[in-house]
Amino acid sequence: MRTAILLAAVALAIGGIFYFAAGGGGMPKAPAKSDSKASLKTDNAALETAQPSKASGAPKAAAPAAPKGGGYVFKHGKGVERLQFAAASPRLLSAGGGHVKVWELPKSPGAEPKLAGEFSGKSGALSPDGKRLLLVDLLGRKAELLDVASKTAVPGFDCSGATLGAYSPGGQALVLAVPKQLRVLAAATGKPLHACALPLPAVSAILPSHDGKSAALHAINPGMGIGDATEAFAVVTLADGQVLCQAAPNFKDGGPGIAALAYSGDGRFLAVGGQQPIFQLWSVAKKGVAFELKGAKVRVTALAFTPDGKFVLAGSLRQIQAWDTASGGCRFTLEPHIGWVTALAFSSDGTRVASGGQDESIQVWQVVPSSTQEFSVR
Repeated sequence: MRTAILLAAVALAIGGIFYFAAGGGGMPKAPAKSDSKASLKTDNAALETAQPSKASGAPKAAAPAAPKGGGYVFKHGKGVERLQFAAASPRLLSAGGGHVKVWELPKSPGAEPKLAGEFSGKSGALSPDGKRLLLVDLLGRKAELLDVASKTAVPGFDCSGATLGAYSPGGQALVLAVPKQLRVLAAATGKPLHACALPLPAVSAILPSHDGKSAALHAINPGMGIGDATEAFAVVTLADGQVLCQAAPNFKDGGPGIAALAYSGDGRFLAVGGQQPIFQLWSVAKKGVAFELKGAKVRVTALAFTPDGKFVLAGSLRQIQAWDTASGGCRFTLEPHIGWVTALAFSSDGTRVASGGQDESIQVWQVVPSSTQEFSVR
């Protein structure tokens, strides 16, 4: 069954309030019930969404209604596993289902995103200007830096031996995982900056801080037999490899395992999602759990911090929840996707936020500062 999603507006306090709005005519109605632990000030803003099918089995992909205003919905296809905004251009990377795509996001309301490049690969990382792509092959064994327009290798960047990589959100550094090492290059020129030892084997994700001075790592150790696999994370300084925080998290209701991981741009927090409806907020300085949060009805599958680190978004089955990193309180819950929310991302300047889902769609909203202490997202 094809289900239309109508996203009108929802408020989120971020040192003020976020309003999510995409499409819909007439005055939105206030929701009858809120799942938030904290009160939600709506100021005549609310969220309206079609209810998902109650049929058994996995939800079927739907074609979301095209929103109006500054937000929009478009299709990646095959499920979205990763989203990343370019730091200094209106481009967005989406990856999943063996495809890596680079999108040119429109500047004017009502315009459609344009596909700037499409590649076969497992994942990728987009340069600050959006013109270069670090592409990880389908087997996850090799990464190479390509020009998005010509799809040819970019000279001057030593990516030999790299199996994974990521750009710092601020656009300063390209961090590569090579055998037993992290190699850091200047994002603009490819000049080698640092190299340090990897504290964990089999790194599956690199999450640099905004300034490129530290990074969180996610690693999976397959072990020697069935059931022996373990997962861990570490936070390291990229200049000398100093380990700031390292753990193999164990969730009270779900045991070990990491389903989602996010690192705040200021380097203060890690958000770690497990296999149960729980995620942990770790303090890097204290090397321990600041909050263990249970809000979703099922496991957390995607996490993303606002650039200032004050809030973290947690995606789950149909839901996205916003949590206050200071109090551990839930600020709002919304349902923008059919099926699992599989990817979340904020732009480095905090002006845009994107979500991807099992329904194969990507949704993007524009964040606009207001004259008060509020922020609006339309």
